[in-house]
Amino acid sequence: MHEGMGMSGQNAHGYALVMAGGSGLRFWPKSRRSRPKQLLRITGGQTMIEQTLDRISPLFAPEHILIVTNSEYANAVRELCPAVPSENVIGEPFGRDTWACVGLAAAWVRARDPEGVIGVVSADHVIHNRDGFAACFHDILALVAQRDCLMTIGVTPEHPATGYGYIQIGDRLTSTPGQTRFHEVLRFHEKPTQSEAEGYLASGDFLWNAGTFAWSCASIWAAMEAHTPELFQAAVRFEHAFAAGASQDALDEVLKEEYGRLDKRPVDKAIMQPANNVVMARADFDWDDVGAFPSLDKHFPHDEQGNLVQDVIFAQVDCKDCIVLGESSETDPLLIGGIGLEGMMIVRTPDAILVCPKDRAQDIKKLADQIGRKPGLERWT
Repeated sequence: MHEGMGMSGQNAHGYALVMAGGSGLRFWPKSRRSRPKQLLRITGGQTMIEQTLDRISPLFAPEHILIVTNSEYANAVRELCPAVPSENVIGEPFGRDTWACVGLAAAWVRARDPEGVIGVVSADHVIHNRDGFAACFHDILALVAQRDCLMTIGVTPEHPATGYGYIQIGDRLTSTPGQTRFHEVLRFHEKPTQSEAEGYLASGDFLWNAGTFAWSCASIWAAMEAHTPELFQAAVRFEHAFAAGASQDALDEVLKEEYGRLDKRPVDKAIMQPANNVVMARADFDWDDVGAFPSLDKHFPHDEQGNLVQDVIFAQVDCKDCIVLGESSETDPLLIGGIGLEGMMIVRTPDAILVCPKDRAQDIKKLADQIGRKPGLERWT
């Protein structure tokens, strides 16, 4: 039996994994491979990873927070997150999607506290209702401490999005008196077509997959052994390294060897989908993964023509529903002029300019990848 949460809201056995390894190239040219989305001030005065830590800090002690990022970003993350012990920031040698860092975190917690429960959050999501998030996560951590289950969070869809995964929900759990947020999960559905997404929305049985999870150390360890033996073998070696107090150089060598044997897989597909003990918590807070520039529309005010303008002077004639972003200052202002534009994006940084229809925003990553493959243009990605 786990101890309950104290007055601070922190669980003595609670640990957090902050996944901070993505490149976020759909925000090019603001995001670069050396300056990913989670290290940018996308939706406010703080970087996205700083916002994430502020959101989870009432729930987890700083020494119980593990940040897994790309090795190239590790030092930058340590500078942005001084409250988290520097050794709790681990750089992955290769990007292996979310399943690898989940295995790494399970090993890290298991070496410290086999009774631990783990909350898994992304460093690049936006949640304004922090109290609602904290209350939901409090309930989730309490449930996974008592029940052998893998927990995910579902968000009520606002529109038939094709860029999100969906969760088909089943009956409410009957074994959690007083709790109405928990449901059985029937199945996961990957990014749908437009017609499928419209059907999901109309049915009322589907929620957006928020990519946020929780489980006990024992439950995720058993799930890896059952469904991903190659990841389980890597996690066993990670645990041995952590338990032995391996030096940073020794740990880096183990990570390089084991990550080299793993392929890229999201934890949803690798572990959650084949598992039969998945439970979903219905979110009663706002959530946005801010996947591309048009996501900013719902986080900032607009002018009378519906244009979102930031850090730039926008002189326009007959322009509406545009996003115009710069990086100017009061001492070095930038003027952008537009005529007859509708539903367009203009993003200007000191060394690059993007011009793109808002409805093609998902192709920005394709453009950034293409630029990165051209000899001589690598500096722009």
